[in-house]
Amino acid sequence: MTIEPIFGHIKEVLGFRRFMRRGLEACGNEWKLMCTAHNLLKLWRYGIDKVHKMSGALRMAEEREKTMAFAA
Repeated sequence: MTIEPIFGHIKEVLGFRRFMRRGLEACGNEWKLMCTAHNLLKLWRYGIDKVHKMSGALRMAEEREKTMAFAA
């Protein structure tokens, strides 16, 4: 998974170019808020049902990989 499109989306679509608050803790909280907004927008656009299906498929693939690793 590439991470750059997420930063591009936050900058261009959400318009987040600079922090409005001062201090490391305040900036960290502001960044968490922007990431939450990004994730909620993604859930709204793609639908929560599709996200649940994808997470279920990923979970099944991880379990399959674990069982194959233990068998080897």
